[in-house]
Amino acid sequence: MLADERYLKMREVADNVHARCESFLIVVHETGHRAASVRQLRWSDGDLDAKTVTWRFDSDKIGFAHQTPLSDDAVTALKR
Repeated sequence: MLADERYLKMREVADNVHARCESFLIVVHETGHRAASVRQLRWSDGDLDAKTVTWRFDSDKIGFAHQTPLSDDAVTALKR
């Protein structure tokens, strides 16, 4: 996990890297999941109304399906 100061600096320049980079950083930071797991998410894994993301057993290192709540910041970023 990134220190808050470094995370905020990365968010500041994220749009210069790619349009979706900031959303990616937010989801990684807010859920505490690995970048590799976040990259394997599908839109159908997220429920923005319920503010949750479902991690499939084959897409996360721990190897079992589970849900993680999404922060308001993560939901806003994903809606963009």
